[in-house]
Amino acid sequence: MNDVAQIEPVPYYADVSCNASDYGKRGRIGGWLRRLADRIDGRTSLALGILVMPDIDESAVVDAVKAGINLMERGILSAAEAEAGELYMRQMAPGLWEK
Repeated sequence: MNDVAQIEPVPYYADVSCNASDYGKRGRIGGWLRRLADRIDGRTSLALGILVMPDIDESAVVDAVKAGINLMERGILSAAEAEAGELYMRQMAPGLWEK
């Protein structure tokens, strides 16, 4: 007979949403205010919903969000670089593209 206690795995869960509008009246009002602020200052606002079980340190969430923003910045820069290259090619050889 084995006297070692059985160790049950600890369940975990994580759900992250961005600008989700399915939070009822509060979410609709928040979304409206974010869109208004976006128009006023010309920036983009994000509302992150983060549900994690078991709870994790706030610093881990902040680090993950910062890493995500860095990844987003690289993706946007890559898209801008590709668009600049295409615009340059269109200027150098306009006959290659149909309008």
